[in-house]
Amino acid sequence: MRLSTGLALGSGWQQHAVALLALLLLAASAVAPASAAPNPKAAELEAAINADYKFSRTNWDSAVLNDTLSNPYLESIHWSARPPRFQFTVFTQLTLNRLPTLFNMCSSYTGPLSAAVFLAVVQPLDARGRGSEALSEASRGKVEAAAAEVAEFHTKVEADPAICQLDIMFFYEVYDSDQSKLLYPVNYLRNYARMQVRTRLLAMVDVDMYLSASLSAEMEAEGSIPRYERLCAERRATVLPAFEPTKPGALGRIMVTYKRFYEPWFITCEEIMPWYDVDFRGYGMNKIILIAALNYYNYSFWIHPAAWLVHNPHTDTEVRKVVAEEASQVNKHRAVLPANALYRKLTQLFGKAKRGMMRGSYTPRTDPRQMAVYDVVRWLPRPPQLVGSPTPESVFT
Repeated sequence: MRLSTGLALGSGWQQHAVALLALLLLAASAVAPASAAPNPKAAELEAAINADYKFSRTNWDSAVLNDTLSNPYLESIHWSARPPRFQFTVFTQLTLNRLPTLFNMCSSYTGPLSAAVFLAVVQPLDARGRGSEALSEASRGKVEAAAAEVAEFHTKVEADPAICQLDIMFFYEVYDSDQSKLLYPVNYLRNYARMQVRTRLLAMVDVDMYLSASLSAEMEAEGSIPRYERLCAERRATVLPAFEPTKPGALGRIMVTYKRFYEPWFITCEEIMPWYDVDFRGYGMNKIILIAALNYYNYSFWIHPAAWLVHNPHTDTEVRKVVAEEASQVNKHRAVLPANALYRKLTQLFGKAKRGMMRGSYTPRTDPRQMAVYDVVRWLPRPPQLVGSPTPESVFT
């Protein structure tokens, strides 16, 4: 009897324990880290971006002389499951080694942030010009290690509710040489980071900028987002000054006239935001041509009176050093650069874009693979179809 009673009591206790455990597991699942459950839209977007990918090595001469496109592959995508604090997204791009810089940006900004992170993979051909048509084992190891680093970084950001809500894409591109990897696809990455923006209001800000706390506070205030969206109907670009506004108050609202080589950071709406021209790779002119396009598309520039950016200085990249040296040879010594010199290519591209704007026929070059995604992923907002006005030549002098 005692044994029987003991078994009955034990069985009842076990049932209660199982029920309690089930409740605890259910509660734990409700507060599980956001990264535990992949976002189905993010997975759909990743598949669509990679659908037309074909392995190839990017070659310097082919890119510079023949305008062949970059060939990035989207290795992974992680979206924040934390609700956006407000409906305004900053988007940016960076190399893998600058993840700490992205964390600094994320710490200075409390809203949605879309980032495209990049790794260059060098996989040379052999002496006979032959090579595998896939990632080598060594290259695959580098990509997987980088992907793990990006995933760990995203988990770290997700765990801190006080900072940004981060959506992050991780791309790599295969190059045939160390020289070729200098062709960093900066405007491809900006365009892809912009593609995953999930708000109407957005701003491209380079990753080495801190954002003033006043910007996040303003965007969180009631009525701010609709006010900025109304400015879009007038094609006003709200400029975020670097460092700080020179004068506070109403003077911050006066118009700024476009001038050659002007390259501010600005706030606008998705449906009137031009694409970044993917012909500009490596270093130089990549933001400048976008701002020239804003002028071509009849934007006016207005200074934000109370928000700004602070630059976080960093050492020059290798490609910037190359372009600076080539520019010095031309401007100081009147050197004639070889046809495959990057600075020469950049000046040709700028001249081509300038002539297109003067004629009223300019259209920024985009990645056909990216544009094809819009035909597959139906929930993406359609890309803008903007019409510009002929620009006087005097603007560019």
